[in-house]
This record gives sequence, C-alpha cells and structure tokens, in this order.
Amino acid sequence: MAFGSLIACGCDNSPVANVAFIGTEVAAFLGIPAAITIAILKYRLYDIDVIINRAVVYGLLAAAFTGVYVLVVVGIGSLIGYGVGDPLLTTIAVVAALET
Repeated sequence: MAFGSLIACGCDNSPVANVAFIGTEVAAFLGIPAAITIAILKYRLYDIDVIINRAVVYGLLAAAFTGVYVLVVVGIGSLIGYGVGDPLLTTIAVVAALET
C-alpha cells in the first residue's frame, strides 16, 4: 500500500505515504512481538511459567539485598556520622545483605 501511494503521487513526502509508512511501522514493531507473546502464553511454549517464576524470585531477592544495603549505609551511616562512600560501612552493608 505504501509503495502504491508513492507511485501514484510521484513524490516521497505525501500525507498518504506518511500515514501508510507509519501504519506499516506500527504493525511491524508492535504487532509481531504481540503475536509472538500471545502464542507463547497461549500454548505454554518454552516452559514460560518456570522462567517467569524464577525471574520474579530473583527480582525480589535483588530488591531485598538492595533494601538491606540501603538501610545499613544510609541508616547506620547517618547514626554514626560516616559518609555514604565509606569503605568500612560498605563492607558492613555487604556482609549484612549476604546474611539475609
């Protein structure tokens, strides 16, 4: 359709050609990944349930480690007067995060 409008118009920058190109791009960039996603979820391809479960668990684990690190560095650092970039405080935060 886009090439037909360019041939009929004889120019590269007609409104019809622009609309056709935008429609083609939207269909290609959004339609194909959406179709693949629907197929994977509908037919349970690639054991996606296991992959999603592991991704959620690892994401929550990373968030917990980050929370403990921030709590130790900011909380204890402000209590004892150390700066945020202090190596001793960072070491304590990493040890506390690993023990959780």
